[in-house]
Amino acid sequence: MIEKIINMKYDSIKIYHVRMFFSSEFDEVGKFKFKKVFHIFYIIAMIYYYRFKHNIKVLYYPPAGPNLIPVLRDIIILNSVRFLFEKTIFHFHAGGVSEYRTQIPSLLRILFDKAYNGVSVAIRLSHLNPEDGRKLKAIREEIIPLGIEDSYLSLKETVKKVKNQDVITILFVGVVMYQKGVEDLIRAVGLLQDIKEKIKVRIVGKAESLAFQNKLLQLVNDLNIDRCVEFCGVKTGNDKWQEYANADIFCFPTFFECETFGVVLLEAMSYKLPVISTYWRGVPSIVSDEETGLLVPINDIEKLSYAIRKLVIDEKARSSMGIRGRQRFLEFYTDEIFSKNMNNLFNSI
Repeated sequence: MIEKIINMKYDSIKIYHVRMFFSSEFDEVGKFKFKKVFHIFYIIAMIYYYRFKHNIKVLYYPPAGPNLIPVLRDIIILNSVRFLFEKTIFHFHAGGVSEYRTQIPSLLRILFDKAYNGVSVAIRLSHLNPEDGRKLKAIREEIIPLGIEDSYLSLKETVKKVKNQDVITILFVGVVMYQKGVEDLIRAVGLLQDIKEKIKVRIVGKAESLAFQNKLLQLVNDLNIDRCVEFCGVKTGNDKWQEYANADIFCFPTFFECETFGVVLLEAMSYKLPVISTYWRGVPSIVSDEETGLLVPINDIEKLSYAIRKLVIDEKARSSMGIRGRQRFLEFYTDEIFSKNMNNLFNSI
């Protein structure tokens, strides 16, 4: 989404990008490495360089989520550069950093407040996300949902649906980690022994660790559902869109602490997939329960299992929810709508 914002066409805005790039792999996120310390000073130097070379007045910055190492990174960078700019925009792609303030030492809170408090504009992705902007005393707050390109239409001649009429394919796309609900999904399928022959679960994404991947493989074997669960690894480009095209249901039972929106939900809705997800952060602002999908409480394996069963056996519900999901995507979450909203925001600054 950052790349999308950088590459958008703007009416009267010029963007200069300093790429942060602290982690090359997901398992490095939130962890201390010496190379990250040196990289912080490189980023600060580049911000100074662009600020003075191009006389830039506005800083756009995506704050960290509620984890110590990324918060320390933000404190160092923001306290080193914010005073150079007339205005600062925070875009909370991750959520909950304001709630993390109480978890750090009192002396560090002084630097925390100086880094995060009082920006010109704070952008939230959903009204259901943590009120980071308000709690951090932003002068103004805007809610701008994310938007993605409509690959369903642009790739319909390339991505052909390959369907086994006797099997209902359930798709998960994302980092394969505990807080994304992957283990919950597997356990829920384990409760569906009577219809497991009708189900195929495809899990697309990289595991957060080898240990967690082995744990899931063992769980699948213990539940005797190894024939209906497949770990597909990372898929990108048309290979990823093919997974959406072939699926019947999208399941994303997340409770990830930094989750604010879930772009994969938009991808699934654009492909007319009914969505099963959770009452977590901004998810209910995207997925309407009983209309475009089904929502369940986090970590409720039985209700998740019931939701899966309901959509597996009810073809009419799958179809109608999928159609309404795509309509909702076209109405609120397209690339064009997001671009227009960001243009308006930047122009107003």
